[in-house]
Amino acid sequence: MWSSDPWTESASTSATPYADSAIKDFPGNPLRVGKRVPNVSRHQVVMGLTAGHPDSIQATLLGRYLSRQYADDLNTQPIADFIVLDASLQKRILTGMTLFLNGENLADRQYIATQTGPVKTLGAPLLVMGGLKMEY
Repeated sequence: MWSSDPWTESASTSATPYADSAIKDFPGNPLRVGKRVPNVSRHQVVMGLTAGHPDSIQATLLGRYLSRQYADDLNTQPIADFIVLDASLQKRILTGMTLFLNGENLADRQYIATQTGPVKTLGAPLLVMGGLKMEY
């Protein structure tokens, strides 16, 4: 049985993958040896905090960090590190029916997600979605 206070439960999550991905051998072009593998961040951190109770209301805040990476195998095109904040609010209204409001990139930060040669692809801007989730 849960308390009548909907904010009595909380949980946190975190993950910190580390990828020391470097080119170890490349007979066709020894200049690539020791360089970072393209489009792989060495450090990634994801941290989240959820408060509330699934039978009433829940709020989640999630932060993601990716360290600098390179767009090319010679490491001449760096892609800057970035942080993105997301949030979610869910309210169960009936058994099997939940209202939700999600926000991604809450700071509306402009960042380069990937790059292919001179073409830079920006990460998603502020995105807010809401709706009704039905489970049956």
